[in-house]
Amino acid sequence: MMLETKFKILIFLSFTTMIACSSKENKNSDQQTLTEVKTNTNIVTDARDLKTAFDNKEDITSLTLFDDTALPDSILLLKNLRHLSLESYSSIQNINPKIYSLPNLERLSISGNLKSIHPELVNAQKLKYLDLGNNMLNKIPSVIFQLRNLIQLDLYFNLISSIPIDIKELNKLEVLDLYGNPFSEENIEKYKKEYSYIKTFGIGSVEEDEEE
Repeated sequence: MMLETKFKILIFLSFTTMIACSSKENKNSDQQTLTEVKTNTNIVTDARDLKTAFDNKEDITSLTLFDDTALPDSILLLKNLRHLSLESYSSIQNINPKIYSLPNLERLSISGNLKSIHPELVNAQKLKYLDLGNNMLNKIPSVIFQLRNLIQLDLYFNLISSIPIDIKELNKLEVLDLYGNPFSEENIEKYKKEYSYIKTFGIGSVEEDEEE
C-alpha cells in the first residue's frame, strides 16, 4: 500500500546507519502523525512504538527533524544524542520541551517561524552551539543567558534590534551572529565597539550590504 509522504525525518546513526521516518496527513485532522520508522532490523508503523525503535540506540548521536514533526517523550532514550536540528518549525507548541533535558546535547538548531523559546531550554546546560537563525524572534530570549557553556550563538535573520547587557554573562562565547536583523546604524556601530572582545561578531542588515 502506497503512503502519501509529506516529509521525511532523517536520524543519523554514528557514521554508517540511517533511520528514515515518514509522515502522512491524517484526513480527519489537521495534525500530522508519524506512520513509519525503518531501521536495519524493524519497521514500526505506529508512533506509539517509537520507544521500541529507540531502544538500544546508544549509537545515535545526531538527529534532524523537519516540518513540525512531533516526537514523544521516548526521545529521552537517546542518551548519547549530541546534535539536534529542528528545521521549518512554525510554533513553540510543536516542540516537546523535554528535548532540552537530553543529557549530552551540545548542538541545537531550530529554524522556522518561532517567536519565543521555551524556558526549559535552561536545562540544556551542556550546549556549546545554539542556532536560532531564520526565525521571528524580536529579542534575544533571556533563558539563553543562563547557558554558560555556549561557544557559538547564531541569531541571524530574526527581528532583533537590541542586545541586552546580559549577553556578557556568556563568558565562553566566541561567535555571535546577528546578521540580517533590523538594527539601526547607530546601534550597529555601538555594538561593534562594545562587543569587540567576541572573536567573531557579525552584525548588519541586508539593506546595508545592498547599498555597498
